[in-house]
Amino acid sequence: MYFISNMVSPIGDNLFNIAITWYMIKVTNSIAPIGIVGGLSLTAKIIFGPFVGVIIDKLSRKKICIISDIVRAVLIVLLMLVIFANWNIAFLYLIIFVVEFVDLFYRPSITSILFNIVGENLIASAFSLNGFMNYFTAFVGVSLGGVFSQYMNVYVVLLFNASTFIISALAVSFIKTNTSLLDESSKSVESRGIFASLKCSIFYIKSKKFIRQFILITFISNIAYTIIYGLIPALANEVFNSSIVYSLLQIGVALGSSIGLFIVGNMCLKKVGKAFIIACFLSASCISLFGFTKYPILAIVLITLFGFVDSATIPIFGYNQKEIEDEYRGRVISISNTLILSGSALINYFIAVFSSKINIQVMYLVAAILLIISGILGILLKEFRTAKFK
Repeated sequence: MYFISNMVSPIGDNLFNIAITWYMIKVTNSIAPIGIVGGLSLTAKIIFGPFVGVIIDKLSRKKICIISDIVRAVLIVLLMLVIFANWNIAFLYLIIFVVEFVDLFYRPSITSILFNIVGENLIASAFSLNGFMNYFTAFVGVSLGGVFSQYMNVYVVLLFNASTFIISALAVSFIKTNTSLLDESSKSVESRGIFASLKCSIFYIKSKKFIRQFILITFISNIAYTIIYGLIPALANEVFNSSIVYSLLQIGVALGSSIGLFIVGNMCLKKVGKAFIIACFLSASCISLFGFTKYPILAIVLITLFGFVDSATIPIFGYNQKEIEDEYRGRVISISNTLILSGSALINYFIAVFSSKINIQVMYLVAAILLIISGILGILLKEFRTAKFK
């Protein structure tokens, strides 16, 4: 049921992302909405993320997932009404911001549930296979998104996305978890206030050298990913002027990542630190070429290769989960995400403010350099470099 939930929801999410991004670019005739939407999304995570983590550890994570899905479905329907009424685009931004705020509750909760389902021994393979499912369904979502954006209106996409949230909520309701672990964690958090719990979690992060190194390296690499994924619609619009090419580029990422994660998941990869480092260097090579190509076919091949090699970075996230005690998991994940995503928010606002002056080729070169820096830091920091499952 867990994988069904994670299979259905990403289809709708990716279809929605393709359609709404292309719709806003065409309505505003600018790439600024890419930065604004991305910045608002990350701002919600940065401001509210740590507090959400405390709430997650206090309540049933399963119930949080169900409620989050239902609320997001309602918000998507509201978004349809706003577009139909032709209200100011600011209302679109507001609703998208609230959707991302609700998503703050869903992501850490569903991630923590996965750990409780499979346990420590299978967490690396579980994360990889879960990633495979996400990217495979993303492949389906972006395929539909490109077609819908080209030949259908945005209402069909939004209605489909709302329905996927309802299906996801139903699937989560049937998931069976180790409730004793969750109850123990909740009781521990209930004995402290919100700020006391946050302070305790920060000290916990400070005491874990690997977690500190993980946050630093993924902070840098995540800025690179923000540039890479955020500017794909701009590249498709300015260089190729086609939503179909945009969809094919997204399909390339999803297809490459799906294949890579399927292989990684079945390999039961142990040396996750070294895998992350190697993937950073190979990904940088693909992206440095991707940004400068003028040929759609070559661009699709390069972004597919990028998705394939980058899949080797996913298992380190499972290892990071293993390093966190269940009592702290929701809070530590939320605080870590807040720190990791802070740089990405700034990049998104930079794209929004300087949208008319941005050189896409230069930005992709910057992304490649950031991935190389992440790889070098991974080599230099021992706990990260030597991270491996037993």
